[in-house]
Amino acid sequence: MDSAFERLKQMSLYEIMPVFFMVLNPDGTVVHMNATILKVLGYDLAEVRGKDVVEVLSITDEYDRVRNVHEQMRTQTGMVMGEETMRTKTGELLRVEWRGIGLFDDNGQVEFLLGIGTDVTEHRRMEEEIARRKQETDLIANTMQSIFDSTPDYIWAVDREYKLMFFNKASMTIC
Repeated sequence: MDSAFERLKQMSLYEIMPVFFMVLNPDGTVVHMNATILKVLGYDLAEVRGKDVVEVLSITDEYDRVRNVHEQMRTQTGMVMGEETMRTKTGELLRVEWRGIGLFDDNGQVEFLLGIGTDVTEHRRMEEEIARRKQETDLIANTMQSIFDSTPDYIWAVDREYKLMFFNKASMTIC
């Protein structure tokens, strides 16, 4: 192995990180994955080492986009960020937020692609649930507003501090 990878191995910090850590060859084949990502994905390192990470872990719809991210990591300095859907060994889909960089040698040639990822599946599900519930609440509020506005009686509501919270169209004719 190259000295850059040996330096990474010596750090061994990446093995105990509670986030996903991945080292790829410039062609996108797996050099190493830490225990965290292997456990979550259900693979042993021997099953993925040397394989194209996109074909093994990405969903078909995202192949091109993920390959474009890898190309950015190969050709530019600085961090590249993104999010992708990954497929576990059992077929479960995970949403993962990635930060990656290319590791370049002294001649400016990319040696490895390094990625640190976080499973954001539950976070995204919660965001979707909040958005869904907000949409339902807005629909109920709009329906209630329509019902109240079609009523000729005065309807209004105040909070505990007597601040006006709601009134219907008929209430505007009081004055």
